[in-house]
Amino acid sequence: MIILFFVGMPMCVKAYLQSTRNFSIADGLFSNIVFDIFQDSRELVWFAADAVLFEFIGEEIKFRKELSRLQGERINSICEDEKGNLWFSAQIHGEDWMPNSSQADEWTNSPIELNYGENDLAFTFGMDFCQNISNVRFRYLLDGFDEKWSNWSSSSDAVFSHLPSGNYTLKVEGKHLSEGVIIPSSFDIIVKTPWWKVWWFIILLSLIFGGLVYVAMWGYAYFIRKREKERIKQSNRVMGLKMKSLQNQLDPHFIFNSLNSIQSFILEEKKESALEYLSDFSNVLRKKIENANKDFISLSDEIAYLQLYLKLEQMRFSNKFSYKITTNTAINPFKSKLPPMLIQPFLENAIRYGFAALETKGNLDVNFEIEQDGYLRCIIKDNGVGRKKTKDLHEDSNIKVHHKTMIITQDRIKLLNKVLSNGRIYEYFIEDLTDEKGFPSGTKVVIGFPKQ
Repeated sequence: MIILFFVGMPMCVKAYLQSTRNFSIADGLFSNIVFDIFQDSRELVWFAADAVLFEFIGEEIKFRKELSRLQGERINSICEDEKGNLWFSAQIHGEDWMPNSSQADEWTNSPIELNYGENDLAFTFGMDFCQNISNVRFRYLLDGFDEKWSNWSSSSDAVFSHLPSGNYTLKVEGKHLSEGVIIPSSFDIIVKTPWWKVWWFIILLSLIFGGLVYVAMWGYAYFIRKREKERIKQSNRVMGLKMKSLQNQLDPHFIFNSLNSIQSFILEEKKESALEYLSDFSNVLRKKIENANKDFISLSDEIAYLQLYLKLEQMRFSNKFSYKITTNTAINPFKSKLPPMLIQPFLENAIRYGFAALETKGNLDVNFEIEQDGYLRCIIKDNGVGRKKTKDLHEDSNIKVHHKTMIITQDRIKLLNKVLSNGRIYEYFIEDLTDEKGFPSGTKVVIGFPKQ
């Protein structure tokens, strides 16, 4: 927005006729010297000739006698305000004359109100009919924005860019170098505050932000509570399934057969074997109960338990099978962790059902391997009769009990993946092995344990 401001006179916009015509004393003018020509909002054209005001009506020039009070040495300029009032700047007896001061103040000092986007301002200053413009100097100060007055300069322009919203007062001083007279002037400027900076919007935004923070915190707390509740629920289910697994592994059939084996050793007067079996049997029971209270045990403890269990079963089945447990050299058995009671059901399945109908001696290999990311795998191989033949041979309650144990183990693995998985998952798969002729030659079980 560009605002023209002239020191010593109101703002004005001059209008000129597009066609030209010469007027002189012969046409009714009192003088051939005209200082200003102005066309008002009624399309009337006014001439300021010396100290006389003329009105151009149609094709004639008419002297306005009712305005003869403005006669003096000269009438400098004419302009019109928004209300349609005409304003005249005159010089009488060597002094500048302005209209009624109260009306002039109302016109010139009313604040200029601008929207927040209209904050690039340019001002041009001027002085009434200065004989020698090179002898005029200006300086200005935008109070509320500038800290000090500008230097006196012959430039009549002042530019302000990106004014912040607020109230300002433009103060301007002009002086004639030859006369040394300083003429001051000023008016107010208001740059409105944008709607997003007004107090009610800030309060509303604060309330909305506070509400969002409250909702977010409440939602986060609800999510944490729900997740913790679900975690506890899943942990309780894992613990319950672990207890069920323990109960099925310590079923009366297993205990009854173990005690029968001890009794047989005693009747056969194999006291050393009976004592050894009884010691191993008690250790197996103790480790089962101890491990049932733990979420994780070391691989070293798991291997120790499996060796006791396999030794016990080997003695009970009169060395009908052999076994071997190996560990990859890259594994630290004391640092590797895994849930207890997940491997034993697969070994029990191989011994009781894979080797039961085997005419030759059974062979059971248990090998632990580890991947680069710490993922632990347990690989169990046996040379039993295979799953299909086992199912055909065993339709009794014992295999049903063991099948129930395997279902519990599957459920435990699913829950462990929900509660304890760290990217990799607990898993297992079973592969039927065949010989060169395609006949069943055993079973391979691979169990995976994520790093803990």
